[in-house]
Amino acid sequence: MARAAGPQVADLVLFPAFVVLALIGFVRKSTRLKHVTLVAFVLYLGLFRSQLLSVTNIFSLLSWNLPLFRYSLFWYLFAGFTIVSTVLWGRLYCGRVCA
Repeated sequence: MARAAGPQVADLVLFPAFVVLALIGFVRKSTRLKHVTLVAFVLYLGLFRSQLLSVTNIFSLLSWNLPLFRYSLFWYLFAGFTIVSTVLWGRLYCGRVCA
């Protein structure tokens, strides 16, 4: 497992930092932090990762055609954050992150 996680270390550090930024901006209801989160989202998830969650991922879930866990830790963190934040806080993901 350590060999599979090695190449993913950057994502395993950057994504939680990104989530903390999004949550701090959400809790403080700061417009400035909302814009910083949006820019960080575009740079990190849009340009660096080139990965968003979409309807395609929903169809993958319905057909159990998901990526292998050990090689896709980022994807599972991202999907988990999106689902949990949507259930707990409503539009945190769609209102703050991917606005």
